[in-house]
Amino acid sequence: STYVGHLRFIKYALQRTTEDKHSLILLDELGSGTEPALGAALGRASLEALVDAGALIIATTHHAALKEQLALSDNRFHTAAMGQLPHNAGPSYKALYGLVD
Repeated sequence: STYVGHLRFIKYALQRTTEDKHSLILLDELGSGTEPALGAALGRASLEALVDAGALIIATTHHAALKEQLALSDNRFHTAAMGQLPHNAGPSYKALYGLVD
């Protein structure tokens, strides 16, 4: 399943990160493929473990708990979003930093 694939990648990334403290990890749709509350909780645990191991992470997610609560409760995490053109005409390709509605 998608979820199991994500977990395998997180395990691999964590093993590699502990070997090389200069890791950049890109995660797309962290916590997807399972029930939302479980996905958000596992996503948070994964992010915290990877950062604890020394990784720099760029992650995408739709989980509000990851986008909002993690950045508010742990200063190692920051949020950003892709801007939108007026009237939902598509992305502006401008990064908006901080919590975005």
